[in-house]
Amino acid sequence: MTDNAFRDAMTRLAVDPAFRAELDGDTDEVARRLGLTPAQVGELRALRVESGTGEGPAALDPRLSKSSLFFGSAAHA
Repeated sequence: MTDNAFRDAMTRLAVDPAFRAELDGDTDEVARRLGLTPAQVGELRALRVESGTGEGPAALDPRLSKSSLFFGSAAHA
C-alpha cells in the first residue's frame, strides 16, 4: 500500500503547494497520516529541497509543455 501512497504523494508534491507545507510536520505523524513510511517522507522532503527552487518538481512543467508542443506539432506536419 505504501508504494501507491508514495506515488500519489509524489504527484501531489509536484502540483499542490499546500501539500508541500504538510510535509514539514513531525515525520512520524506525516507518515501515519499519508500512509507512508518515515523513510518515504524523508525522500519526498529531499525531492522538494533538491529541486533548487521553492516550486519543487513543478518547475519542470514549462519545459515539458514547450517540448510537447514542438514535438506534437512536428508529428502532425
